[in-house]
Amino acid sequence: MRKTIAILIAGVAGLTSTLTLADDKTPSDYTIGVQTQLKREADAQRLALARMTPQEKQAWRKARNAETQKSLDTIIKLTQDPKDQLHMQINRTAAASMAGPTPIRGMNTPEWDRDLKQERGQ
Repeated sequence: MRKTIAILIAGVAGLTSTLTLADDKTPSDYTIGVQTQLKREADAQRLALARMTPQEKQAWRKARNAETQKSLDTIIKLTQDPKDQLHMQINRTAAASMAGPTPIRGMNTPEWDRDLKQERGQ
């Protein structure tokens, strides 16, 4: 009997925690004004899409797909084949290191020597 009650309590505790996590409603970051504006824009876009002829819809989809494909190709190019950019960065770094450090402005001038002697107390 005690084992049955212990199993029943453990089951209820497990079920309660599961139901609590399943009912998680995260609040939106958007304010009500922003939400209504977004809904209006979506409704206007749906209405414009409904008024389009089949040829216009096809052209719109083709343009949207081309734009999406262009952004995906850019992402793929940057992540999968970074050779060109890597070589360009290496070349820039090598050219900068060959140039050497840039001297301080005003160094090796009579004023610089005078100020340096004054700092040293000569």
